[in-house]
Amino acid sequence: MRKNIDPVKHFGIIIGCIFLGIPFGIFVGVMSALKFPFAVYNTCIQKDRQARLDQAQQFLDENSGENIWDKHIQRMEEKKSYDN
Repeated sequence: MRKNIDPVKHFGIIIGCIFLGIPFGIFVGVMSALKFPFAVYNTCIQKDRQARLDQAQQFLDENSGENIWDKHIQRMEEKKSYDN
């Protein structure tokens, strides 16, 4: 058997839900609006740092076995051939 709900209680429940739901929704919306840009910024900064580290590691891997003076002498010899 179905119980009858008093219309005043039903109306009170609806008003109570509205008074609780609207401020909670506004609070969640404001917190998300403030937090989201910082999350995107941090993600971009981390990707940029990782790209720079990868680039530096690649440079070190390419130039780790060679002596800087050997490279200089090689460039000077290449330049001599162009001067003639």
